[in-house]
Amino acid sequence: MTFALHFTEQDWLRIEHDWTAWWAGELDRPIVVIDKPVFSRLPQELSEEFLLEKPIEEMLEYYQSRLETRQIFGDAWPKWLPFFGAGVVAAFLGAKLHCSSEVETIWFEPPNSSLTGAKSLTNDPNNIWWKRVMTLTEAAVNFWGDRVCVGFTDLGGNLDILSSLQTSQTLLFNLYDDPDT
Repeated sequence: MTFALHFTEQDWLRIEHDWTAWWAGELDRPIVVIDKPVFSRLPQELSEEFLLEKPIEEMLEYYQSRLETRQIFGDAWPKWLPFFGAGVVAAFLGAKLHCSSEVETIWFEPPNSSLTGAKSLTNDPNNIWWKRVMTLTEAAVNFWGDRVCVGFTDLGGNLDILSSLQTSQTLLFNLYDDPDT
C-alpha cells in the first residue's frame, strides 16, 4: 500500500514500465488497479458554493488533504480530477447546473432558449462553469506538478448532454422526427 502523495520516482518508473509492457502485450500478468479513497465524496463538495465560489487555493488544499489519505495498490498511480457532475458540457452550453448535497448528485436543467438542433449549439468561452473548470484544472496541474496525474472533469456522453439541453422527451421526438438533429 502507498498513499497517493507518497509516490516515489521508482513507483512512477514501475508504473510506466508495467503499463507500457501491458499495452505492448509483453506483461505476463493482468493490470490490477486498486485506488481506495479513505473518505467518500462529502456533501460540501456537491454545493454551488463549493464548486463556484470557494477560492481555488482553498479547494486545492481541501483536495490535497483527501489525496494524502487515498490508498493505492498494484498498478494504480496518484490521480485526481475535478467533479462538476457527469455531463457538465450541458452547463458549458447554457444548461442550469443544480447541486444537491442531500441526494449527493449534480444535474442539469435545460436553458430557457429552445434548442433547434445540435448544429445550433455554440461555445461561450466566458461561460462561468467552463471558466471555473479550466481555472481549477490548470491550478491543479501547477499545484501538484508531476506528483499527481490531473484529469479533466466528466464531460458526459453526447446524448446525455443533448438530453440535458432539451429534456429527454424532446430529444427522443427530435431524433425520431429528424435524425439529423
